[in-house]
Amino acid sequence: KGGHHLTYQGPKTVDMRKVFVLGGGSTSERQVSRMSWLNVIQKLKYMQTYEVRAVFVDRGDQLVDVSPFVTLQHTVEEIDSLVGDYGMVLAGIERATAILHNAGDGVIRRLSKSSEFPPQLTTFERIRDEADFCFIALHGGWAENGVLQERLEKLGLPYNGSGPQASALCMDKYATAQRLSSLCIPGFRGARSITESIRNIVKLPREKEIARAIATGMPFTELVSAFSLQGAVDEITHRAGMWCTQLSSSRGLALKPSADGCSTGVFLWRAGTDGIARYLVCAASKVSAVPWRFFGGRYSGASEELVLHFPYADANTVLIEELHTDSAVAHVIELTVGVFGKAGKLVALMPSAVQKEFDVLSIEEKFSKGVGVNLTPPPELAACVVHSIRGRIEQFANLIGLDGYARIDAMYYVEIDELVLIEVNTLPGLSAATVLFTQALVTPGFGKAPSEFCELLIDFTHRSPG
Repeated sequence: KGGHHLTYQGPKTVDMRKVFVLGGGSTSERQVSRMSWLNVIQKLKYMQTYEVRAVFVDRGDQLVDVSPFVTLQHTVEEIDSLVGDYGMVLAGIERATAILHNAGDGVIRRLSKSSEFPPQLTTFERIRDEADFCFIALHGGWAENGVLQERLEKLGLPYNGSGPQASALCMDKYATAQRLSSLCIPGFRGARSITESIRNIVKLPREKEIARAIATGMPFTELVSAFSLQGAVDEITHRAGMWCTQLSSSRGLALKPSADGCSTGVFLWRAGTDGIARYLVCAASKVSAVPWRFFGGRYSGASEELVLHFPYADANTVLIEELHTDSAVAHVIELTVGVFGKAGKLVALMPSAVQKEFDVLSIEEKFSKGVGVNLTPPPELAACVVHSIRGRIEQFANLIGLDGYARIDAMYYVEIDELVLIEVNTLPGLSAATVLFTQALVTPGFGKAPSEFCELLIDFTHRSPG
């Protein structure tokens, strides 16, 4: 408790254990999952102690056993196409074989092996019969809310991360904040927040047409005029004022999905602008993605390539929180902290201060190399402050039953030494650029490389309590 020591004697492995890695999925975080999936596969293969099998979860949540060739595609859409028409793969392999005929027998053999491994639908029962371990590299949805964890436990199949109860709790951001506040950890509280039904806030006349108009780039002012939305905008503006008063957040509000979406659907609204109306109209229309510049104001100069993904297609609840911003009386630092270890004995890794181009981290800043910046440890915080923050994070993580690993995001108010929880991710991203790998490498007494980190996740396997 006092020194954050994590002792590790090496993985208790059996040669060539079979590990099935799940990636892809149907949530708004499926692209992040693809990056985590490929990286975990590569890291485990590097250790040369596992037989690694890739299982792609398609948009219909079907499980597809795929070859290494398929995992190398750049997007989940490309993988979907290849799985749907494997003739494209065979044609590509044939062409690559012709180009690389002088590259050596080893390369040709690997290409030939891929051509002999067409995608095959599989089931968790089949995976159970073959696998020693199921590595979940999925994010959000049924993979992170306890549903998958419960199913794997019933099958007796070990997996990474927390169990069903902790997963279900942390998927619900509002419930997690309430739980934290009830624990009364000094200097650490949940954000002041409320949940609202989107349909109770705004009712759109022709939501599918509005979604299409937003997707094709119609400016908001034209949208309001074309679909007679001024009444809805006025109602949202009125409610926003009430929410600011209720949450003691006069400077604005944070809006996000109440469940799902560590990297999607998060918007920070400044009082006095119409950004909150723009956001809630998008959410009510169930549009899947919106360029940041659509939100106007400070976002109007954003590149067209910067997009906010909306995970509201199957959800109808928005979480409304107090807004944390620097001001004349408060200096606020956004922190992300990994925790690692067995349930009840998790240790907080070295925290990182989050740097971002806009108010909210983009998926690219979080998970793509050379884009995001995280300062580990935060240079403006004294060592004793970092030590105290880690202690609070550890206490919280162990009290709510996290297991194996997780990433906890919080705002830190420097002057009053207070942490305010943003969210807990029980299956954090494991792309090559994830900050967890940096934290694991630089934390005193830990110092694990990415491949070792992934192997530790298997060693700290979660099994059914029974």
